[in-house]
Amino acid sequence: MSLVGLAHFIELTVLVILFIVTIVVFYKWIYHESADVWWHVTPDDSDKAQFLALGIVAALFVVIIVRVIAQLFMHMVFPDYTYWLIGA
Repeated sequence: MSLVGLAHFIELTVLVILFIVTIVVFYKWIYHESADVWWHVTPDDSDKAQFLALGIVAALFVVIIVRVIAQLFMHMVFPDYTYWLIGA
């Protein structure tokens, strides 16, 4: 595996971990800690499903934003022709 391939593997691994951590933090922190205080939500299965869906949407936004920032940084550091020359 080339260095660029390894870098892509690490990048995707970080994005997957970030996705999972965002869902867990959103679901656990927002639902269990804040829902009862802010919105007076009682623990119900439909509420849990809605908070989990909102957590997935929030995680997608976080991952997309991080991916776009990484892509912009990559294009600033490696212009297109240089990136092609190193074997990406």
